[in-house]
Amino acid sequence: EPGGAPFLTCEYVADAALSLGRFDIVRWCAEILSDWDQTECTQMANAYLGLVAVREHNRALAVQLMLEMKRGYQPQKIIFRLAGELFDAGERESIAQLIRSFKKKVRASARNRWLKQIANDERPDFKHYCCCRSCKANEPQTKS
Repeated sequence: EPGGAPFLTCEYVADAALSLGRFDIVRWCAEILSDWDQTECTQMANAYLGLVAVREHNRALAVQLMLEMKRGYQPQKIIFRLAGELFDAGERESIAQLIRSFKKKVRASARNRWLKQIANDERPDFKHYCCCRSCKANEPQTKS
């Protein structure tokens, strides 16, 4: 895709391939993302491979890929999607570990809410987590 963003193309193709059960295509997209040599793309590749591992009943590999953290990794929707699917598969402690690992990259109120949800055996909602000023300004206000 000349002049475009290949990682976005891979994201869309990988999402479609996952829903169709075409894990070979998801792996191919993950390889392209990994070759892109950007931290965000590597993290995304690991998350897609983790989603494949969940579907192939390899929970240990999925957890390993979810928890792999490198300098510069950021909270991404795809990571939270993997965490949600692992929660549905019965995983709890590794998801709590992931949440704690994001420290200042995820708002403390969101981290605490998610950890409480896990403790109550509820699937974390993974909403309103961004720490940037723009997202803080647009977050729904809750009544005290």
